[in-house]
Amino acid sequence: MGGVRLAGAAVLVLVAPLPLLAQSGEDAVRTNAEYTEYLKASDWEGAATMMHPDALGQIRELVGLLTQADPSGQVATMLFGDAASSPDEATDEHLFASFLGFAMEQAGLGAALASMEQDPIGHLFEGDTVHVVSRTHMSVEGISVSQVEVTSLVAHEGEWRMLLDAQIEAFLAGMRKELGIDADALVN
Repeated sequence: MGGVRLAGAAVLVLVAPLPLLAQSGEDAVRTNAEYTEYLKASDWEGAATMMHPDALGQIRELVGLLTQADPSGQVATMLFGDAASSPDEATDEHLFASFLGFAMEQAGLGAALASMEQDPIGHLFEGDTVHVVSRTHMSVEGISVSQVEVTSLVAHEGEWRMLLDAQIEAFLAGMRKELGIDADALVN
């Protein structure tokens, strides 16, 4: 009889969180939509508030590598303006906002982002990460573009927070390699 109770308790432990997971997934979809609204409005500071601290740390590392690779100081000036402050003095959110604003300006994507619309398709869990799948529509120089995108989020302090996409992570890895920096050494 004790085994039946134990099995019943195990089933409850496994099944009870299912409604919470479904709700959490919908919360992740809403977080993704809120992040998209910040991007559409070119509100880089707002977008920074939606990022997971690990992602912000990766951008801090990237900005540090870019400024380290440029002894002339031009990269810091481009990111922070004429009153270029040291990346060490800026908050992670400010670095992210500066980097994102600079990248979008250089790519000329302001108008495309403003036209962006996302239709959520769904979400799926992978461990502690939720992946939100959406169809994104935008106009790039008068040409309509539509593609399926996957955005990954991880919970932080009870809220879903955005992760960087694989392209940024690959760029960061390439920068480390080019500068001869061992990624394992950075963790320690």
